[in-house]
Amino acid sequence: MMNRYPLLLVISFLSLLWVGCASRRQPAVTEEQIIQAEPSPQALDHFLRGVIYDQQGELTRAIAEYRRALKFDSTSGSIYQALAEDYLALRLPDDAISLLYTALKYDSLDVEVL
Repeated sequence: MMNRYPLLLVISFLSLLWVGCASRRQPAVTEEQIIQAEPSPQALDHFLRGVIYDQQGELTRAIAEYRRALKFDSTSGSIYQALAEDYLALRLPDDAISLLYTALKYDSLDVEVL
């Protein structure tokens, strides 16, 4: 009877190991979420044009490009943040603050927005 306990212990261990390996873990991020997280090519194009205009000091043209970018991706905190920076440069703080709140809504972990 003493010989049966080690055998039962080994069988129990192997059963648990087999069941543990057989279970399938769900991925933390689904493929659909990854696809949705990719930026719209049109939004990215307009955003980059806005960045170029900003670097050239053409704030009104940059703002126009950022606004076009928002038509393709209205959930990008980066676009709202860029707009806010331009509005601050144009001395429109109320508009800038409103845009920063919107940026924070969509990108709450972005330290620059805070």
